[in-house]
Amino acid sequence: MSKHLPQPIEKPRRLQQAWRSLSMRAFLRLLPVAPGSSTLSNSLNSGKKVRVLYIRHDLKIGDLVMATGIIRAIANSSPNITLDVLTSGNAAPVLFGNPHIAKLYSYWRKDWWTHPRLWFELRRARYDIAVDGRVNHISRHATLPLLFLASGCAVRVGVECEHPRLYTCTVKVPPGLHFVEQAASLVPPFGIPTQGTDFQPEIFVTEREMAYASEQWELASSSSNGEFKLLVNISAAAVERRWPDERFVETLRRIRSHPLHPTIIVISGARDRESAAQIANAVGATVVATASLRDAIALVATCDLLFTPDTGIAHIASAFKKRTVDLLLAQPVAPGPTMRKDAFVPYNTPGRNVYSPDMAITSLDTGPVIEAMMDELDLGLATAGRIA
Repeated sequence: MSKHLPQPIEKPRRLQQAWRSLSMRAFLRLLPVAPGSSTLSNSLNSGKKVRVLYIRHDLKIGDLVMATGIIRAIANSSPNITLDVLTSGNAAPVLFGNPHIAKLYSYWRKDWWTHPRLWFELRRARYDIAVDGRVNHISRHATLPLLFLASGCAVRVGVECEHPRLYTCTVKVPPGLHFVEQAASLVPPFGIPTQGTDFQPEIFVTEREMAYASEQWELASSSSNGEFKLLVNISAAAVERRWPDERFVETLRRIRSHPLHPTIIVISGARDRESAAQIANAVGATVVATASLRDAIALVATCDLLFTPDTGIAHIASAFKKRTVDLLLAQPVAPGPTMRKDAFVPYNTPGRNVYSPDMAITSLDTGPVIEAMMDELDLGLATAGRIA
């Protein structure tokens, strides 16, 4: 009988969507009227100091990593620019120590009681230009216009969208490019050419963090005696990107037979700690329970090869141009402009991309993964031989 009852979730969802739409329109009306793109040029050419706020307030670590080259390009486009960044508290550690950023704001979406203080800090900073770093989806709730209002920016840069008052300077995103190249659509208003400009992602690691990672590799190598460092990440934020534990075990056991005899460290997110320990124990690897994102970054920075499902860790590898075997969905999951198959692979980074036959990595068998891993280890062995 209960199966004929209406689903109780539909009405709250519709109400939530209606509230988001109403609040979005309300805050859009409060934004200054679009003065036109010439105002941005006037600000940059005035000879005065210009404060720029780059906003990427969602939770995606990988997207923020891929944006670091764009952030660098904007910051270096003029000696008069001072660039600050506002991003989610989860992703903010990616930008720690970045010399191109004067100030870093952490935005915690669910910690609403922290928002008034953030708004006050933004208002006190008196920004001249704000840049919305998202290029693959349109904002449909009030967070972004509210941040624009708090920053006091009359000049707002973003991708063409359905809200004519949201931005005062809009850009078009060409389809069929890598996400980094699409994000680079935001730089021409700053006088930066997209052709010939280096947008390679970058992350800055401290000596202490490098020492921590070196110590972990040294402890791991004491049981394997391998000089080649293989880092294995088993976690992914989305369920459809998680590869089954038994397939990691099968693949790593095969890798153990390779003459390179790599030292293997297994890492994971907090919810996969038990799985990581079981996988490591099954193949004689070392599990490292990284206490922070920065610890994981340091391990990526010091490895020779990263093996991971498609997640932020893969893009962290691109910041160090580390060879990567990346397990990917058949097609990228992203709204907005048409994306090519490899739109979200580690940018300009060596390695192998192994695609699932459908939209779940659980459908990916071990065969092609083992083949890709063996090819990478063969390359590592050949490189070691040339060095020797």
